[in-house]
Amino acid sequence: MKKLIAVLFILFSSSVMATDAFWEKSRVGYTIYIDGQNGGYATTPFEDLQTPRNVTKITNVSWDWNTLPNGAFAYKVTLCYIKPYSWQDYKCTSLFDQQGMTDAFNGLDARGSFGMKMEPFGGTYPIYSTQRVADTLRVDYNY
Repeated sequence: MKKLIAVLFILFSSSVMATDAFWEKSRVGYTIYIDGQNGGYATTPFEDLQTPRNVTKITNVSWDWNTLPNGAFAYKVTLCYIKPYSWQDYKCTSLFDQQGMTDAFNGLDARGSFGMKMEPFGGTYPIYSTQRVADTLRVDYNY
């Protein structure tokens, strides 16, 4: 009886405990050919194919995006989540600060991908990807 209780306790406690992990990627954005006012933008994809395939839940997303070297006077930056095995944006949020974190994606599957859309206003174009500094996205999750 004591062995049965010990085994049940071990099974129950291991299934309740969650493991915390994260993935972090840095990427240089694509070339932007025209001003955001005229529809110009670039979306940088972020994903990690090494994320565990069992149930994962995002607990926090943080970012660090960089200004562009073209003299833009304003930026509209949007971060969108795309569900696994999909190509459509599922949920988006605006990133007003160059660095920060959000809980807007908490509870979503960490195997999904993100797109960071950068729309610059003003300055000179094109802004080549070779001129850009890498942006970074970190996704904290548990499973």
